[in-house]
Amino acid sequence: MKRFGSLTVVAILWALQSVGQVSVFSEIGQLDDLRIRQLTGNDSTSHLSFALRSASHFYQSADPHRNFWKKDLGFELRNVGLLAQHNSTIGVSSNDGSLLPSVGMQSRAHLSMALRWKRIILQLGPEVMQTENLPFPAFQLDQGDQNYMARYYLYTVNKIDMYWRYGNTKIQKQLLGQSSLRYQNDKISIAISNENIWWGPSLRNSLVMSNNASNFPYLTINTVQPIKTKIGYFEGQAIFGNLKNPEFEHPDHERMKGIWAEGIAPKDSSTRVLAGFMFSWEPKWVKNLYIGLSTATTYYKGGEVRRPVAFPLFTTYKPIKLGSFFVRYNLPKEHTELYIELGRSDKTATPLNIIRDSIPLGYTAGVRKLVPIQGGKSYFLFGIEVARLELPDPRLIFVNNAPYGVPLTNSWYMGSEVTRGYTNYGQVMGAWIGPGSNSQTLQLGWIKGSKRIMLTGERVQHNNDFYNYQYLTGYISAQYQNNNKRWADVNATAQFQWNIRNLLLSGAWSYTSMINYRWVKLDGGFSGPSTLSDRRNTMFYASAVWYFNRNMLF
Repeated sequence: MKRFGSLTVVAILWALQSVGQVSVFSEIGQLDDLRIRQLTGNDSTSHLSFALRSASHFYQSADPHRNFWKKDLGFELRNVGLLAQHNSTIGVSSNDGSLLPSVGMQSRAHLSMALRWKRIILQLGPEVMQTENLPFPAFQLDQGDQNYMARYYLYTVNKIDMYWRYGNTKIQKQLLGQSSLRYQNDKISIAISNENIWWGPSLRNSLVMSNNASNFPYLTINTVQPIKTKIGYFEGQAIFGNLKNPEFEHPDHERMKGIWAEGIAPKDSSTRVLAGFMFSWEPKWVKNLYIGLSTATTYYKGGEVRRPVAFPLFTTYKPIKLGSFFVRYNLPKEHTELYIELGRSDKTATPLNIIRDSIPLGYTAGVRKLVPIQGGKSYFLFGIEVARLELPDPRLIFVNNAPYGVPLTNSWYMGSEVTRGYTNYGQVMGAWIGPGSNSQTLQLGWIKGSKRIMLTGERVQHNNDFYNYQYLTGYISAQYQNNNKRWADVNATAQFQWNIRNLLLSGAWSYTSMINYRWVKLDGGFSGPSTLSDRRNTMFYASAVWYFNRNMLF
């Protein structure tokens, strides 16, 4: 027992020195309440893999026997809520849907309701968001490094839209939010949807599809619940939709125009199409084991320099294609789950081509353990998740015999021809950490139904692929790397979630230390802090959501 206590103290101390991002309210996040019930053995009949998550799946699964489903005509108000978030210095943002990376106060209000007539369901989940969008602190360049901005554009900005600010004024938007119109029976649903979706078992970084970016419209056919067959249970989804480009100029363009205007590559403003699918299988012979695959392709629908294409298999140029193979194993008797997602940034991932080579491979892996307290009335939670999107070999960045030229495009979510990248409205649709990045997440907490008190830690190294391109030089050897300029975030986050009858309250405080912000170190020597280039940010978050059906909370 003393040993367990010592390990707990060590883990808490480690978390206090790590980065923890705030978990913003969403129905995708609320599905974790059901996942915990499965993990504790209190729900052993659903066969849900939790590799397919959306608002529709939450409302379908949270209380499947309510009156809404019993008659030919049904109507229900589902929930109404308001959240507020404040960043003091830097626009910290992750897995928060329509929220934007911005400084100052940001808020989002939503209302969810549904109307059903026989097998037709109209789900309305409109959102209204607004942000102060205050200016960031001035970003200083190293005057001794004249190539920084040119290389930053050649490797990053010219190959992907990753915005850290949207314009210079206050933003207010009315959005469709988690809305959809679908025809469904007990097994399959066909819909026009605008809902955020999440594929794969990961909790923080999903390689192919997450709710990190804003919603986008798409056609979908998906399972309503796991479908039983002779060889086990299956879940799946296929989507086909349009992605949105930012209407604002990239926030670094103004500076770059004064350094090297010709280094800003023009980008096609045409609509991009996204096509993808995922499926998950629980084999009949191994209960609680879920094996799955997901893949996505994005390409231009048309434009000045692109010919229209009908389907990504028949494109006349190189689209962005990526995929993952994942496994989740749930051990309800031990109150434990393990999962891993292995992916490729260049093609559909299968068990065979995952192990054939490691170029370019990424992964997310995690484990969660619950320890019963008070005879199982509540639980102590311990969880770890690690993600690695950095290229396994820096030589994958450089053209042979031309290390100072235009780099290769092998990093996750970037495109050599689809130069807006695998993004929607300037945010990555997969792992929130983005291309070339790595993260380690630790979670400690107490859980009782929908009630949670959590301490989350997360350390993130930002885009080591760009870092290697900028600082590795042409020697392609570790001894020449400039290791004192890697950009790493470390912080601590405390968060609670508490339900009082129909009301779900949540709040969080997060302190972030950004070391060598944007891969620049201006003072402090090799290992000391830099007063000129390091950054600090404090985030406060609060939300209140009223559920009209109390049974959707646990």
